[in-house]
Amino acid sequence: MDRSEEKSLIEGALRGEQKSYEALFLSSKDKAFSICIKLLGNREDALDAMQNGYIKAFRSLSGFKMEAGFDTWLYRIMINSSNDILRKRRDTILFSELENEGEKSENPLEKLAAEEEGPEEQVERKELCGHIEACLSSIAEEYRKILILRDSEGFSYEDIAEMLDIPIGTVKSRISRARQEFRSIYNSTEQK
Repeated sequence: MDRSEEKSLIEGALRGEQKSYEALFLSSKDKAFSICIKLLGNREDALDAMQNGYIKAFRSLSGFKMEAGFDTWLYRIMINSSNDILRKRRDTILFSELENEGEKSENPLEKLAAEEEGPEEQVERKELCGHIEACLSSIAEEYRKILILRDSEGFSYEDIAEMLDIPIGTVKSRISRARQEFRSIYNSTEQK
């Protein structure tokens, strides 16, 4: 959505127009869920984080400054909402529920790839995904978060800096350190 359409929808939402709220929600819900599920590791917590995030966002919409993109502002709120849930369950190992319950996030590209693979390739891919998730859950939270935003979700350095409220230089150095830490864990635990 372009800036003028975004501005129009925000102004409509501030006037209480239900259609504007719906359009803002529909334009961002898939990416918001993707961020929350990857940060939290299970569907229920991700949905809770999203719900809390949207409530916070729409309650504070009047404070939104049109300088930044709505999505960037909203995803920062989703990250903070996810962090609230993480703080509540600090002792739980991230991503373990996905493996234990056999759940997986709804990723259309993954679903398409699975349809084109044979049974052996699907098993290998599932094992690799599980191994990657286990390695990812082993690195520090600040590194895991930044890897998810950059490498999985594809956000720019500038967007990540804004979402996490840190300088771009810090984003770049954390990404570098996170990739090194991930690579070290991955290589030391690589399945034979």
